[in-house]
Amino acid sequence: MYYCKQVLYSVIIMFVLHYCLSSCWDDIGTKLIMSKSEEIMEDNPESAFLLVDSLLRSGSVKTKYGIMKLELIRAEAMNKTFRLMDTLSVIDEVADYFRSNGTGTERMRALYMQGCMHRDRNNSTKAIRCFNEALSSVDSTDTDYDEQLACRIYAQKAGLLSIERSVQPSIEAWDNAIRLAWKIKDTVGVINYLSYKCGPYYINGMQDSVLAISDAAYKLAVAYGNKEYIAETLGDKILYLIESENFEKAGRLIGYYERYSSIIDSSGSVALGRELYYGYKGKYYEGINEMDSAIMCYRQLLRYGSLLDNKELACRQLVSFYSKLGISDSVIKYANLYVQVNDSSWRTKQTGELNRMQILYRVDESRQMAMERQKEAMYYRIMFFVGISVSAFLIYLLVVYLNRQRRKSRKIMANLNKDYSEVLIKYVKLQKEVDMLKKDSELYAQEKQKELDKLKGLLANYEFIDSDVESINNGVFDNPVVIQMHRHAAKCTSPSDVEWNNLMTFTQTMLPNFWNTINDVDYALTDKEKIVAILVKLRFLPSEITVLLNLSSQRVSNMRSFINKKMFRQSGSKSLDFNLRGIN
Repeated sequence: MYYCKQVLYSVIIMFVLHYCLSSCWDDIGTKLIMSKSEEIMEDNPESAFLLVDSLLRSGSVKTKYGIMKLELIRAEAMNKTFRLMDTLSVIDEVADYFRSNGTGTERMRALYMQGCMHRDRNNSTKAIRCFNEALSSVDSTDTDYDEQLACRIYAQKAGLLSIERSVQPSIEAWDNAIRLAWKIKDTVGVINYLSYKCGPYYINGMQDSVLAISDAAYKLAVAYGNKEYIAETLGDKILYLIESENFEKAGRLIGYYERYSSIIDSSGSVALGRELYYGYKGKYYEGINEMDSAIMCYRQLLRYGSLLDNKELACRQLVSFYSKLGISDSVIKYANLYVQVNDSSWRTKQTGELNRMQILYRVDESRQMAMERQKEAMYYRIMFFVGISVSAFLIYLLVVYLNRQRRKSRKIMANLNKDYSEVLIKYVKLQKEVDMLKKDSELYAQEKQKELDKLKGLLANYEFIDSDVESINNGVFDNPVVIQMHRHAAKCTSPSDVEWNNLMTFTQTMLPNFWNTINDVDYALTDKEKIVAILVKLRFLPSEITVLLNLSSQRVSNMRSFINKKMFRQSGSKSLDFNLRGIN
């Protein structure tokens, strides 16, 4: 049985080693490059992209995990270097692979990259669905939950929802991004997210909320002490001042905004993607009666603003502008263009898309909650099963340990009892021989006396004193009944009822005074206690009594204490042997 267990353990260890080795990468250099590229991703994503791209092109990586991990790192580097990912179809395969392989963080990263790919394909619906799946793929209480990555995903999701004019879901996403940014101590992220959060409130016409959030971002940027961040928080405040016709203060902020923010590129034009600023700048110029500058801004917005919202604002402002000047041809021209942009069919399409996005968001949110509940229930089931298994295993180990200890203890007792009984019986036998030989040969008697003294010394090891040893000669201890009891103790076997009766009869006959004493009603000894008293009187060791009565050592010790207390009014069991042996 022992060798079978050893073979089984060896097979298990070999299997584990084989599994671990088979899951390792083929080349140590590949692992180093992957590790290095992940380290430099934040500070130098371009170098990370070149490293991983060259490794993938070399074809030196053979394992599925290695290829998928490199593709994931390359996609992350592309995203950080603002490369379009719309043609990166391999991300779908990467996401499918990490859904069932790798760590929770890797799964979260892969789904995030899949969402970014759909974002670059202008498929907001699929992108948001991927972002929701990424956020629900790892429990926020797990140790491998990447809060920084979750913060970015919430920000991306909020941005898409804002573009789709899904107001309340975008606000909730911005709130989560801001919460995580505070948690990871990303002050710059908090400033930016607060500024972006103004957008949904502006769409909803909640100007007071826009101003309050903008002021919070501004104060945080001032406390941070960076002029660029301060400038980036002024956009919504400038718009509010223009619409409130506070053009003097708006002009001062516009100067600071254009000087320190990234709204103006190196060529002096409004940065790509932020063309809506032309419309606000045009309204400012119109407010201070700089009509040429205003018309130029409106035309720039109409020319470069790719979003329909930008074109709508440009057309509306141009109609208003030419109406004030009384130029009817231009009014009609831009009014017709405004009608085309604001066509009812387009509005209907936009409304349907908005409703579809909101329904999708609610469905994904419900699905996420259901998945979280399912994961929680599965977690508790697994923990319950593990707890039961561990408890059963521990109980099994405890039972095995106790059985072994009991067998070991019984073996020790048997050896002790055997040694004691052999010494005692031999001593009694030799004592008789010495007595007989004293009559025949004094010399022979002296030799036997030496052996007798030696055995007497051995009996002293069992706490026999001289008076105890001398009393053995009274003919009681070499009686066959007593000797048979010692043999049972030495073999760890229990005497029969007949043998117990013989011992009782022997005690009553040979030790009548002792028998009457232990049966005195005033002492009220139980039957078991009377037997223990008799065995103590006949010089049986506690370990022998334990075996003969099939009791635990502690139980025998307790019974000895009870006898000593009942008969001699003394606590403990140490003085019991002396007290009982003093009864004639």
